[in-house]
Amino acid sequence: MKPQKPILKPIGNLVGFFGKNTVKTYLTWVFNEIGFVPDDDAAFTFASFKGVVNGKKIKIHFAILVRSKYTGVDANRQVRYRTFQGLRMDVSVDFSNPTRLIISKKPKGVLLKLITKVVMKYKNFKPVKSTFIYRKEHEAWSPDILFANAFLNHSSIIENLDCLTKNKTTIKSWGIIINPVSFSFGTTFINLNDFDPEKIKNRLEKIVEIVLLSQNLVVSKKLNPTKAERLAQKDPKALARKGLVKVLLFVLIVIVLIFAFISVILIVLNRSGSF
Repeated sequence: MKPQKPILKPIGNLVGFFGKNTVKTYLTWVFNEIGFVPDDDAAFTFASFKGVVNGKKIKIHFAILVRSKYTGVDANRQVRYRTFQGLRMDVSVDFSNPTRLIISKKPKGVLLKLITKVVMKYKNFKPVKSTFIYRKEHEAWSPDILFANAFLNHSSIIENLDCLTKNKTTIKSWGIIINPVSFSFGTTFINLNDFDPEKIKNRLEKIVEIVLLSQNLVVSKKLNPTKAERLAQKDPKALARKGLVKVLLFVLIVIVLIFAFISVILIVLNRSGSF
């Protein structure tokens, strides 16, 4: 039995707990209709599914995006609340071409632009110029300019990308991350207008077509996948646990350093006779 399509909250509205199960139930029905099943290996996601489209294994992860805001009469009396920023859908497809490419929305603000340039330079990524990217208000980075130019000038790839991203009444933002073993297409939706089985199937087929075309493009140099990328393909939960351990270790180190700093200050004050 087809469930009723839920209506997402407008962008910027308060996030509540009610309605999430309804959205998840509807997404489950949509993907079951096209042969997908829940992905039990996924970690820290709102909803996850896996399946096969035109011979390509696909994993899909959903997340509800929120933004924290504060309100109050002064700095000492602030109330934190969260606002809805869209439903994120990340489509990950098995990929086999030893290269890398990132396409993302242009960062706003001088500081964010500077940080992006520094990070990309550190990773040996170079900016890629493209009429399509400029028109979409995005930017592209790659360590392999030959592959990136071939990708962004391929008429069939651009045609599919345009179909996947042109509906601004439904799509808030999108981006692509390509590495040697995975092709990831992320989209933030502001409503569920395009979430019908046929429309989703058509969307996935276009993404797979881009993947198949990309795998045949020539690369100037072969890039190896990182350990994290291999682990993400083999055991996503193990990668999530590893990341969580690193975060906890970082927090622990920070706490230890804070206590050490406070101890030093107290010792200095005690010796100077301030206590």
